[in-house]
Amino acid sequence: MDSLHEYRRKRPKGASPEPRGGAPTEGHNSFVIQRHDATRLHYDFRLEMDGVLKSWAVPKGPSLDPSVKRLAIQVEDHPLDYGGFEGTIPEGNYGAGEVILWDKGTYTTEGNLPAQEQLRKGDLKIVLHGEKLNGGFVLVKLKNSSKQNEWLLIKHRDEFVRTDWDIEEHGTSVKSEKLPGPPRHGHRKGAVAASTAVHNLTNARKSPMPAEGNLRPALASLSEKPFSSDDWLYEIKWDGIRSLAVVEDGTSHLVARSARSISSEYPEFRDLAKHIRARTAVLDGEIVVLDDKGRSDFQRLQGRFGVQNPSEKLQAQLPVTYYFFDVLYCDGYDLRRSPLIERKQLLEKLVLTNERIRISEHQIGNGIELFEAATSNGLEGLLAKRMASPYPEGRTSNWLKFKSVKEVDAVVGGWTDPRGGRQYFGSLLVGLYEKSALRFIGGVGTGFPNTLERELYEKLQQIPAKKCPFTPVPQTRERALWVQPKLVARVGYAEWTSDNHLRQPRFLGLQPDRDPRESIFSKGTKTSTAPPDPPKTAKPARSATVKTRKSANAESETVKTKKSVSAQSAAPIIKVLEPQHQEKVRAEIGGRELTLTHLNKIYFPKAGFTKRDILVYYATVSPYLLPFLKRRPLVLHRYPNGIAGGAFYQKEAGEYIPEWIRTVAIFSETKKRDISYFLIDDLASLLYLTNLGCIEHNPFSAR
Repeated sequence: MDSLHEYRRKRPKGASPEPRGGAPTEGHNSFVIQRHDATRLHYDFRLEMDGVLKSWAVPKGPSLDPSVKRLAIQVEDHPLDYGGFEGTIPEGNYGAGEVILWDKGTYTTEGNLPAQEQLRKGDLKIVLHGEKLNGGFVLVKLKNSSKQNEWLLIKHRDEFVRTDWDIEEHGTSVKSEKLPGPPRHGHRKGAVAASTAVHNLTNARKSPMPAEGNLRPALASLSEKPFSSDDWLYEIKWDGIRSLAVVEDGTSHLVARSARSISSEYPEFRDLAKHIRARTAVLDGEIVVLDDKGRSDFQRLQGRFGVQNPSEKLQAQLPVTYYFFDVLYCDGYDLRRSPLIERKQLLEKLVLTNERIRISEHQIGNGIELFEAATSNGLEGLLAKRMASPYPEGRTSNWLKFKSVKEVDAVVGGWTDPRGGRQYFGSLLVGLYEKSALRFIGGVGTGFPNTLERELYEKLQQIPAKKCPFTPVPQTRERALWVQPKLVARVGYAEWTSDNHLRQPRFLGLQPDRDPRESIFSKGTKTSTAPPDPPKTAKPARSATVKTRKSANAESETVKTKKSVSAQSAAPIIKVLEPQHQEKVRAEIGGRELTLTHLNKIYFPKAGFTKRDILVYYATVSPYLLPFLKRRPLVLHRYPNGIAGGAFYQKEAGEYIPEWIRTVAIFSETKKRDISYFLIDDLASLLYLTNLGCIEHNPFSAR
């Protein structure tokens, strides 16, 4: 007997767009759930079995609460192609109304009996592996039912149980990301359920929508040491552009931290209002570009800063994601005085998430463990927020940030003449405010892709200053040109020196919406780490002066040696680099400490090779490579973001390098002065340069 006979009888050919056939999936175990707004709103639950989709109509939809038993009416079998159907069944047809593909995936059975036998016995135990639903469920047939087609759909107790879950708050299609249309039969229960409870929030105050000029985003204070407390909640610190989303009457407007409108810079969110279950709302969040591990990538986001109406190509190359973490206003109520935990609970109900619009998840307590997990996964850090606190304006101690990477937002006060292969400038001169005085903290001479270097130079030309903005005036080797302290740069570094300068600073990007006066010395900023004593070395060749340094402030000393340090065994460092989950490792090679970072960054996109792979490669070949590089000055060809991310040449070693790195001073005819070149005679030095993104070494022909 044709099990699809009843299906086809109800749907004459040509009268409805619904499918009529289809081929089985590879595993013969697909499942779908379709949201069907017909005579009554219900959810159709379908399991692939015996070449068809066995189907049940679930009036209230599946529940994730094991104590809730959902009635499921078994209906006629459906063809397999129905598993991908989404659309509107025209009026006058059986089941007329909107069908949305609500969930899809695969299922497995529990127990020893196959699905067909369990179905025949009226007790079908399955585990779903879907995009929305996961975990164990059971379909139990009601044996005493007069209709003989009534079943109960019940959630099993497992890690996917949720007692506060409402299916209507997750209506987005998994196929098209489409939201449900207007209800066919008047106002649908639950359509505005999210906002009807707003007035019940503690201290919610009835108020008109606040003017954008009166909205100030909360800013977290830097904290040195993470902690755990059940009075605080913890969430990922995203590294992107802060944005308030103002939703009103079906439209949305994005406002940056500086109160600048950025709606035209991120057209991906023009339809944001459709994803917010409120007529009017103000939400707080962060717009980020994610890497392939789901981590925010600040350097890639630079390509989107300030770009008005970006092309579809740029949007595809640098796709952005909006993470929401707070709500300030909703449907006539100002919520800034309400406790954070209540605002978080409302946010979960307000936002309909998809691939590009998400909620930043949080956990209560376990701050230390979460910070360690964030660090091991290469995340920027963690935010701690006091659960009972109102929404603060500006900087607050009720929001704290713990950074797992060493970065600082510094004010650009000038730049130096170009050196080496640089065309536009040598380094950016940066500082931090101490009360009203801008204190110099270092010159940033690396990390500039070729395209960005010119853009930065043009920005500097627009804000010249006759007077040095730093107090006191810093001493520089090249001529310094001063600018008005209007630009803020994100700068990575290795550590602080004892005189409060950055060691090994590198440019990460501009912060276009930061007030320079917010870039101040804070707790944990003014620190010093005593450098290790330099390793003992032997005599250099007569033709060169080889230098090492005892500390960041000590004068360089000349050390003479007859031969380079021999190459150490690479096996220990290769073993340290093996764990794929680690984004950063600290190692000691021959008494020399170094930190290897961003290990999972893709360096060769087509082959999939990471920075970790390059480090392992150079460690492996070091016994053969180091004898050749011995006593040869090097010009580096650096690819800090991989071979597809731009590159630059570096001749001069610079000031802020480890004290154990050896250099040689060679007179430059063009510069009319000595230039310090790297000398790489040992494994630690080779891996240090590799960690800088030096894939290609260019040694002198002569030693």
